[in-house]
Amino acid sequence: MDKKQIEELAKFAGFNLVPRFGGTDTREALWQYPNGDHSRALPNFPESLDDCFKWLEPGLAYYHIDNQDKPEHWAMVSIDGIHYRDSYAETPALALCLAIEKLIDREVKK
Repeated sequence: MDKKQIEELAKFAGFNLVPRFGGTDTREALWQYPNGDHSRALPNFPESLDDCFKWLEPGLAYYHIDNQDKPEHWAMVSIDGIHYRDSYAETPALALCLAIEKLIDREVKK
């Protein structure tokens, strides 16, 4: 996943990019976490299932991750009764992130 995709996941989870010193320049911006903390770095969603469960999972109505006895993993997520599933990925965290990204893309296109 690229930086933009990770930022979209963060915004889905309630993170906000806050310019420093009250300006509009985001080059020196900090990420405000949903719990009020600030950091220049975002959680590593595609590689950390712990970060996914802590920050992304609360925004979902339903999720399912499985590998069906294969080396790859897949994930399905749901919000408002609509299910989004992605193709297989190397890790469960990445599979979950890719499925959530499909959900985000669908919500933006409404």
